[in-house]
Amino acid sequence: MTAVAAVVIGGTSLAGGHGTVVGTVFGVILLGVVGNALNLLQVDSNYQLVVTGGVLLVAAVVNEFQRKSAPGH
Repeated sequence: MTAVAAVVIGGTSLAGGHGTVVGTVFGVILLGVVGNALNLLQVDSNYQLVVTGGVLLVAAVVNEFQRKSAPGH
């Protein structure tokens, strides 16, 4: 799940499409920072999964809005 979340946060569409390595690296770094912050705050590991899922959901919704507003769609 973490790998898929990193790729989606990086800008690759779940419906298929193109992504960039730089975007994926950004997604990995963002998830790493969020996970590390939650660990430092001593958040339960189950809630960390919920937060990761929430970040993935937000990224997928933003990606969908960008795809619909792109020319030709």
